Amino acid sequence: MSSGSYPATITISAPGATNTPRTVPVSLTINNPPNIPSNPSPTNYATGVSVNTDLSWTGGDPDAGDTVTYDLYFGTSANPPLVSSHKTATTYDPATLAYNTKYYWKIVATDSHAAATTGPVWDFTTGLALNNPPNMPSNPSPTNHAAGVSVNPHLSWTGGDPNAGDTVTYDVYFGTSVTPPLVSNHRTATTYDPGTLAYGTKYYWKIVATDNHAATTTGPVWDFTTALPAKPVMWNCPLGGQALIAPYPGAGRPFLSVAAACSAITASAGAKLWGIYYLDETTGTWLYYIPGFAGNTLTQLEPGKYYYVVVSGACTLQIPQG
Repeated sequence: MSSGSYPATITISAPGATNTPRTVPVSLTINNPPNIPSNPSPTNYATGVSVNTDLSWTGGDPDAGDTVTYDLYFGTSANPPLVSSHKTATTYDPATLAYNTKYYWKIVATDSHAAATTGPVWDFTTGLALNNPPNMPSNPSPTNHAAGVSVNPHLSWTGGDPNAGDTVTYDVYFGTSVTPPLVSNHRTATTYDPGTLAYGTKYYWKIVATDNHAATTTGPVWDFTTALPAKPVMWNCPLGGQALIAPYPGAGRPFLSVAAACSAITASAGAKLWGIYYLDETTGTWLYYIPGFAGNTLTQLEPGKYYYVVVSGACTLQIPQG
């Protein structure tokens, strides 16, 4: 028998009663419960689902004219909690979900006669988070193209990653070439100590950032130039004599100043003469002269002047007789 109202007749009588049996007309109503919720979206067991998905299903009721409301249970437990009740729509927006997470949900449908139908528990799994590469390394210290930088600098930069929770490591490239070599890798700090550098030298450096998903970002090549030393400490080397060079404190290369009336200075075997500092008597400052090549003899010296000689290593200087 389908649902609806049907006329019926009930006859009431009692044994031994003296009254005439009575016949009473009544109306009998039959109700079917709501349909079992079906056709879930996302589909059951779906994977890689967007974290901004909407839930939907097919509901309804087999009895024409019945109204149906829905209670929605949703969460990360296999027995999900009630999150919305008495809904008339067959859709639900759970807001932004977590990445790579399994969610469970079910629908309980109730009709206008309080008959209820509980649907099955469905599940789906959201996709992995989209990964962005690390931020471009920036804010170098020393600043790009800086001059007069200390020979004991600490390099630093700004790094990071746009994805919350990502970890970043840094490879440092540093040297006197415009394509500097790798000197330190897999660093977690955004600082690097290159040690004591040479005076009056241009250095190049760059940072390559890598996140925990192996995405990399290569920063630009920066450069800076170290300062010239303060007025040098003097050692005298007499005409026709020799002077043993020891490393100048904190310089990174040995230095010697020579007060001599001579036209050339020659270094012992194994060492190179890189250049000289000379005193500008007008300003009282020390100026640096690079001869254009690295040899073991430095010429073009004026007699009677004070020179501060830069060499490649500890050696003996020979000043010829003037």
